[in-house]
Amino acid sequence: MNKFLLIGVAVVVLLALGLWLGGGMGKQEVTGENMTQEVVTPTEAIVLAEERVFDLVGSDFEYDVKEIRVKKGETVTINFTVIEGMHDWRVDEFEAMTEVIEVDGASSVTFVADMVGTFEYYCSIGQHRANGMVGNLIVEE
Repeated sequence: MNKFLLIGVAVVVLLALGLWLGGGMGKQEVTGENMTQEVVTPTEAIVLAEERVFDLVGSDFEYDVKEIRVKKGETVTINFTVIEGMHDWRVDEFEAMTEVIEVDGASSVTFVADMVGTFEYYCSIGQHRANGMVGNLIVEE
């Protein structure tokens, strides 16, 4: 079993080394009969797809994170869980909202922060927003 593990690790290392030395990090041009196509390798795709992930917890009339800062153009994922009551997470300007969830529930939402500014996020259940269940999403240049 260890022999196969060692062979597998060696193959992965050799492939990575080959990509690194062979210029496999970035764009490549693929040509064939009557076609030319630009290919983006996985390494470049990772760099282009800036994603920020935030884990927020909701309890009675508050979020554990009061401020979220991101850069314009970043993809934002909010992983929201609840430890008390029933809540959701919303930011109107990006039309981003989780499902309404109860204790031990979880919901996620992903959106692109494509506007600069300070935007209030809040719980839309009953009077939770008025009672202070809010925070700020700050999108910077």
